[in-house]
Amino acid sequence: MLPLAAAIAAAALYGWTLLSRADALLLPAYDTAFFQQVVWNIGHGGGFSSSFFAASFLGLHFEPLLALPALLERLWSDARLLSLLNALALGASAPAAYLFFEALTLPRGVGGVPGEAGGGGLPSRGVGGVPGAAGGGGPSARGRRWLAAALAAPLPFWAVLQQAARAGFHTEVLALPLVLLAGWAGLRGRWVACWALAIAALLAKEDQGYAVAVVGALLFFHGPSRLPAAGLAAVAVLWGVAIEYAVMPALRGAVVSQVDSYYRWLHTASAGQIGLTLANPAGWLAFGGMVACLAGLPLLRPGWLMLALPPLAADLLSAHAPQPELRLQYALPLVVPLLVAAGLGARRLPGRLPAVSIAGMSVPALVLGAVIAPIPGLDGKHPAPGLARLHACTSRLPATAPTASDDSAAAALASRPVLRLLPEARPGDFAVVDREGRLPDYISRPDRNRVLADLPGQGRRLLCDDGRFQLWSPAGG
Repeated sequence: MLPLAAAIAAAALYGWTLLSRADALLLPAYDTAFFQQVVWNIGHGGGFSSSFFAASFLGLHFEPLLALPALLERLWSDARLLSLLNALALGASAPAAYLFFEALTLPRGVGGVPGEAGGGGLPSRGVGGVPGAAGGGGPSARGRRWLAAALAAPLPFWAVLQQAARAGFHTEVLALPLVLLAGWAGLRGRWVACWALAIAALLAKEDQGYAVAVVGALLFFHGPSRLPAAGLAAVAVLWGVAIEYAVMPALRGAVVSQVDSYYRWLHTASAGQIGLTLANPAGWLAFGGMVACLAGLPLLRPGWLMLALPPLAADLLSAHAPQPELRLQYALPLVVPLLVAAGLGARRLPGRLPAVSIAGMSVPALVLGAVIAPIPGLDGKHPAPGLARLHACTSRLPATAPTASDDSAAAALASRPVLRLLPEARPGDFAVVDREGRLPDYISRPDRNRVLADLPGQGRRLLCDDGRFQLWSPAGG
């Protein structure tokens, strides 16, 4: 019940926050408008295409799972649906993590779990009223369930998951509960469900091959059957390599990936520069915070904890500013390896574990989440709502007309075949200006100012000006 309550609370809180941000036009074009346009194109016969990227979107990020929100948007074509899916997935991570931890720490045949008895033995009363396994074989069945709840319930409120919510919709968030449920199904010997959930996770994004491979390795060493586990790990590795080095380059063709600029500097970097970058204190501090959120349990299994280092190194070596600090969605690839190490570390806890100790394992995650990234607003006070005013001012904008807009208005206008940001406006585009909207760092202010100055002299008609928003016709009226 605790993880379910946490899931409901997190989904409601994130949903309300993200809808409020959408109403205040605080959802950035990268990546909410970016994903919304792809999803709209999928649902309207345009395939995985986007005017933000010259080649197939699948050549930039291999995310066939976007067909799911495209199907849902047949009922409501709006970027806010992506925000709600994001909130639901973040909430679902708590019960998924609970099932995963319970299956990993509770031996089959103990506490009503079918299978062969072993490991923890039969329950016996421990210190503080919490059952413990006599003889130090780790907490008993009931104690392990409480331990699973203490570790899983705070997961949606981790500081890094709050960062993922702030980043807007990303398919990695949808993949997190899928991978955890795949691990649970595999630990319980439900291989059909395990493979189905794992395949769904692989379709979320190219980097999910690593998370599924980690789960496959866990099932190989600690699951009920090695053969299907080995097959799962092998498929995940082969999938990731094939997608990253064959399928995506073929889909991109001559178009350079936007991610290429993140790691281009490595081609000429010295060993000293690489070492200094890998030692980035902000990234390691965030990583340490994630270990602390699991009450330090991953440290009890250092070999398994090492599996979190490859995705951490990929983050630290990136030249993309938020990534080395594990901000926005960039900490998500580390979550599954850390949860695996924590679950195995919990097996090494003493049998007679006081109730207060089990409850206290939830405290670090809650405290760090409240101190580092308190959820309300996610980034401070919201300005006045602007979505209704934007829709009113753009009521004369044709539904499928090519449009160039300011960043703040992009997500709300992304349900169309062609959408560009204002600095890239072309003569045939309708232009939407937001005088009060935020201008993120990726917006070229000189280019935007040049476009604004040129609008009246291009033969455009001002179709709406309500004091904040302007709608301009294409050049020539």
